[in-house]
Amino acid sequence: MNKIILIEYIDALLQADKYLKVDASCNWLQVDSECENISQISYAVDCTDYIIDQAVANGSNFLIVHHWLFWWVEQPVLWMHYKKLQKLLKNDIALYCSHLPIDAHEKYGNNWLLMQDFISYFNLEEFDIKRFGLIENTTSIWWSVRFKNPINLDAIAWYCKFIGIIPNIYNYWEQKQVQSLAFVSGKWNIQLISEARKNNIDLFVTGELVHYESTYAKEIQQSVLLWWHYETERCGVRALSEHISTAYNIPIIGIDIGIQ
Repeated sequence: MNKIILIEYIDALLQADKYLKVDASCNWLQVDSECENISQISYAVDCTDYIIDQAVANGSNFLIVHHWLFWWVEQPVLWMHYKKLQKLLKNDIALYCSHLPIDAHEKYGNNWLLMQDFISYFNLEEFDIKRFGLIENTTSIWWSVRFKNPINLDAIAWYCKFIGIIPNIYNYWEQKQVQSLAFVSGKWNIQLISEARKNNIDLFVTGELVHYESTYAKEIQQSVLLWWHYETERCGVRALSEHISTAYNIPIIGIDIGIQ
């Protein structure tokens, strides 16, 4: 597969240009390579030293990640940055990063996929889905779902265990059942917790909260289902890579290193 064609296809599919003003990361090719054709793709959540080692070991020459190597700001190439960049260049591996675009996408995005998996598991029939929250009052990358038939919190805890996640439910509404959820992958902020409470979202699902955010959620009685940051962002790069593999007949290898 020609590398340039592949990169242009991913850029267009994820609408990378749409997030230039709201995302500090570089959502496209971050490290180029000498090779003109891509023979195998590895994908992972993070661009870490051990992820690159596995891409080298499995013979991939293209690596897709969600958490990037470079931000928009200029960064000195020192210590771990130097080690990672050296390995990519030495082994001729191109690095493609997608942060907010892969959170937001309406088919391969983390939040869309988290919501769809929930809908499928509970076999919801009567429900309404809509975008949730805004970044800088312009762009939404999250989703919410409301459904007619209430679901017990105990059933949601079992669902979490079924998909391999340790459930941490902070039931600040002291309710036994829910009829609405908002899905916010990774880590976000007090404004989104406020947005959930304002819109009567029964359960705010996210990957990470800092202490003051959790105390604020309790103060305003916004119940939270806390997953791990990593666990809420595994699905997007996998779905994107599987799509590319099907579209262009390129072998893919997932490097999935859980951190629970």
